[in-house]
Amino acid sequence: MVSLEKENSELKTTVGELQKKVDLLEQNSRSAAVEVHGVPETHNEECIQIVSAVSQALKVNCGAVKRAFRVGPVRKDRPRKILAELESSETRETLVAAARLDKSLTANDIHKNWPKERIYINENLTSFRAELLRRAKSKGKEKGFRYIWVKNFTVFMRKAEGERAIAIRSFEDINSL
Repeated sequence: MVSLEKENSELKTTVGELQKKVDLLEQNSRSAAVEVHGVPETHNEECIQIVSAVSQALKVNCGAVKRAFRVGPVRKDRPRKILAELESSETRETLVAAARLDKSLTANDIHKNWPKERIYINENLTSFRAELLRRAKSKGKEKGFRYIWVKNFTVFMRKAEGERAIAIRSFEDINSL
């Protein structure tokens, strides 16, 4: 019985390590990808041109957009996000940083017939990291954290301006807050 419990414990540890490796590999494959939220859907749209127009509106040269397309189920309450693969992780960082600085960018800035709904640009996170961010925001709100953000696919939290940021890499990190 003891040997079975030991083997089970070792297998759980191995599975956990393998899940971390798979997540890291999956996230690395998304290193040049961004999500563009808030752009209205139109018939026969060219997502590559839309992403280029967004980068121009932000005064950022993101180079040639390799590919871009809508993802997710069609919804009536909001448009699906555009997933775009840029030239490099550096261009992704530049575009995301510019979008965070310019909080006034709206769909109307891209096309005059579109509404004045804000456009957001985010890093394309794996499902594990997206869930990590969701839980960090929930726990952060509960514990009084004012700042919770993602940079280079890592979730960070900070209680107040000037304090040291805490990197969140696992659910255990959140539980220990």
